[in-house]
Amino acid sequence: MAHGKMGKQFHTKGTNIGVLSIQRAALDSLPSTNYSVIRITQDIPRQSNVGFIVTSKILNGRQNFVYGANFNYSTTKLFGNKNLVINGSFVQSQTSNATNQKNIGYNMSLAYHNDIIEYNFAITGIQDNFNPEMGFLKRKNYRMYYTEFQWNPRPK
Repeated sequence: MAHGKMGKQFHTKGTNIGVLSIQRAALDSLPSTNYSVIRITQDIPRQSNVGFIVTSKILNGRQNFVYGANFNYSTTKLFGNKNLVINGSFVQSQTSNATNQKNIGYNMSLAYHNDIIEYNFAITGIQDNFNPEMGFLKRKNYRMYYTEFQWNPRPK
């Protein structure tokens, strides 16, 4: 059962702010726990944005925080009329009873999807001690590189 719920979302002139805090009551062997999230994004020209996030889980005096930033740049006017999307994110976890080393995650990608030529490139990494207790992590301690090139001729 959750008590003391507070959630708000604000949107004005391209700025989005979301805040949520929930205090879960103790139930049987589960202790009372606080979960909180703050997310801010700002739209910038050409369908692009930057954002920041902080999550917090507090349980029996033990604290887990994850904070991060992301950006998305998109244009349909590269070289006059070509599409380009570049985005990236960086996150770091901090846990009160951990060493807090090798605790980051990151992703960078580039997509050039156009007639005749398409190109994708991405790098993703999650270090061994990255610990997003309020989220889901399929796998940790890895780095992935991805690239793809396509040539799509259009004969008349």
